[in-house]
Amino acid sequence: MKKTAFLALFAALCGLVAVPAALGAQQALVYCPAGIDVAGCDLIVESLTGAFPGGVARAYNGTSGTVDLARADLAPYAVFIVPSLADNGDTKPYDLLRTTAVAERLRTVLRGRIAVWSGTPDQGTTNRTEKSTLIHNLAVWGAANYATSGLRGLVVLQDHSDTVTQRYAWLKGVSRLSVAADSDLQIYNAVQALTAIAAEILKNGDQQLAYPNMASFGLEPPADSAGATVDARGGAGGGQVVLVSSIGNGNTAATVKTDKEDYAPGEVVTMTGSGWQPGEAVTLELHEDLDYDEDTDQTLTTTADSSGSILYREFAPDEHDLGVQFYLTATGRTSGSVAQTTFLDSPKVGSVTVGAQSPDPVTPGSSAAFTITVFRGTGGGSNGNFTATLSITTALPAGASASFSVNPVALASAENSKTATLTISTTSGTTPAGTTSFTVKAATSASDFATGFGTLTVGRRNPTVTFTGAPASAAYLSSFTVTSTTNSSASPLYTSSGGCSNIGATYTMTSGTATCAATVTWAPDADYNGATLGQSTATKIDPTVTFTGAPASAAYLSTFTVASTTNSSVSPVYTAAGGCSNVGAGYTMTSGTATCTSTVAWAADANYTGATRSQTTTAEKIGPTVTFSGAPASAAYLSTFTVASTTNSSASPVYTAAGGCSNVGTTYTMTSGTGSCTSTVSWAADANYTAATRSQTTTAEKIDPTVTFTGAPASAAYLSTFAVASTTNSSASPAYASSGVCSNAGPTYTMTSGTGTCTSTVTWAADAS
Repeated sequence: MKKTAFLALFAALCGLVAVPAALGAQQALVYCPAGIDVAGCDLIVESLTGAFPGGVARAYNGTSGTVDLARADLAPYAVFIVPSLADNGDTKPYDLLRTTAVAERLRTVLRGRIAVWSGTPDQGTTNRTEKSTLIHNLAVWGAANYATSGLRGLVVLQDHSDTVTQRYAWLKGVSRLSVAADSDLQIYNAVQALTAIAAEILKNGDQQLAYPNMASFGLEPPADSAGATVDARGGAGGGQVVLVSSIGNGNTAATVKTDKEDYAPGEVVTMTGSGWQPGEAVTLELHEDLDYDEDTDQTLTTTADSSGSILYREFAPDEHDLGVQFYLTATGRTSGSVAQTTFLDSPKVGSVTVGAQSPDPVTPGSSAAFTITVFRGTGGGSNGNFTATLSITTALPAGASASFSVNPVALASAENSKTATLTISTTSGTTPAGTTSFTVKAATSASDFATGFGTLTVGRRNPTVTFTGAPASAAYLSSFTVTSTTNSSASPLYTSSGGCSNIGATYTMTSGTATCAATVTWAPDADYNGATLGQSTATKIDPTVTFTGAPASAAYLSTFTVASTTNSSVSPVYTAAGGCSNVGAGYTMTSGTATCTSTVAWAADANYTGATRSQTTTAEKIGPTVTFSGAPASAAYLSTFTVASTTNSSASPVYTAAGGCSNVGTTYTMTSGTGSCTSTVSWAADANYTAATRSQTTTAEKIDPTVTFTGAPASAAYLSTFAVASTTNSSASPAYASSGVCSNAGPTYTMTSGTGTCTSTVTWAADAS
């Protein structure tokens, strides 16, 4: 910043009218920490909406739609309200107010009325009308000096932090007031107004506000160094202090204004004011908001005239103040009155744009044109006529030069923009091909300027290139060498993709199927574009395979396992034909005569062709599993028995008999009572099994013959004769004998006595059966 010597006496004597900086429709700002007591913040905003035509904004750190207390413009807000909050172990909503960046800004801005209320009218839904009225009254009272003296107020609701000694401790960092909490819990449904300030704040129509739990705890009476007063106590009297205020020195008619809201660098700021004590010295403190350079604040002095008016015209912002907002605070050294206003330092040149290149690209030796547009700034400092000088502040490529067809450009007060043409000329053989970024600067002074950015593109010629040596096809793992030529200065860069790899110009096929892209690339040089050429095709080769494990011969139903290897990437597929079957590499002989062919096949992959290998195994028969049963250990002559047999071959059994028996199929008959019977079953060989024979032996047993003996009368006379007869089914002849009172000659018997009994007997000897 700088002072500008200026003879202001004539203007003062002639009654120069200073246009005040507009305060605009008043706005309120509510401290709303993100995510903490959103409902309470909403209730405050709702209570204040009608009282502040400019609106009610939420403030925190710029998140969740809040105004950023560390960066945003705080000048438009007439009052700042801090809700009833509480720091505890989990959340610390007051922490942002303790940061240096926020506390110092608020301390500069909050020079007006301050009210601290030990209650929570922003909490709960009961008695909402009365609570909203109290919030409204507090905020309106705090904002009262903004319209006249430009001083912004502060309203603080109850701090109920866990640590009593820390309650309201943050307040002295953001304002001139410091209070402490009373730790004794008392709850008040009504309060006693002690001052006119309290009466104004507690007014509810023609009555005083009162509702349950209106105030609680209390405040320690503050020291008088901040001009604070105890305005209300809880209950009917003698209760804890529940309302503390500080009017400060802004509750007078003193004002301070500037003739504009916005100034350009070097433009004199006219500061005026009224309502000061005649003849008193008035200090003018200039504070640059958000400008963190040291020694930027400045204190000026003027003297009120006999009517209490002030006039100061010896200050102008400099080029380093562009974009800075100034807080001007006037303080009467005798009266102690305070007033405040703000103004900006904005540039005349707002921005510069560089249009598209034409032609694009430009050939070396030709020129390229760009349209340059200079825009007026948006602040009040950019008003009026001004001229801006155009220049390029960055280096152009070799052989290139720039000129502007209109330079400087002049903007009349009614014009928001003006154009000029930038021409960049190039030199053939000197200006290299490529892209160069450049910066155009439009400046009214060393500090009032803006820049725009453009790009110059210089084209190249296509080189003459050749690329040979890549065959149309090449076998997997084979190699070939390529060659290339170019008339550019670039060296060839050989690369490969697809089914090959390369080291320099030598390529090796890494695939039997994928196309090999053998590529040579030349980078662009100063005069030529880059180029790329070439490709080749791959061919598959046969894989290396083995197939083992099949025996030369194998018995029916036996198993064997095969094994195979390959250098391709595919898995083997095993199959069986002839007298065998398989599951994977395991084979089973399914025939005793047919030859088994075991086969493995590999499909083609990216590098190798398909392959098949087979082995042959001769089948061998095996003995069948047979049973033969049913022949008894012994059997009587002429008896019969039945035999049974089983086999796992396909042959039918053939039954035979030998010795003392005969058979029909499985039924055997004993044909002798002596010797033995041999029963035999035979199976002929089939396709899988050899022939088989099984026998059983049965010992023959004799049986009693069937005989008859007749002819002997029941009684016979002495010397009479009779003949007997006999039959038998054996082969033996009968032998007749007599005893008692008879004799015989063969079958003829003679009675030899007239008394006694004659016994005639026939006997057969045993034969073979």
